[in-house]
Amino acid sequence: ALLPRSRVQEAAQAFADRDPDRARQIVRRVAPAAVRSVSRRVISDPELRGDAEQFVRSFAVRLSGQAAEGEAMVLAALATDTGRSFMLLDAAIGDLA
Repeated sequence: ALLPRSRVQEAAQAFADRDPDRARQIVRRVAPAAVRSVSRRVISDPELRGDAEQFVRSFAVRLSGQAAEGEAMVLAALATDTGRSFMLLDAAIGDLA
């Protein structure tokens, strides 16, 4: 898997602690080539970039609410395919900022 469960758990802890920068660093450390590839793709397509930014914002808001309920809720969200996609896009978009 691109993001092993142990790393997803680390990222969930970071998000639960309201430290998204630490979560991004975890993803960048584990999957640097994937983050670079997604960054290049997103930067080359303005429509995709807009969609990705909107997706990341809405998922982050949802995660913020789940963080109030505890790390287990954040982990449940991030352990899905959608959650893993969020982490990869979040790390890639952060590279563009």
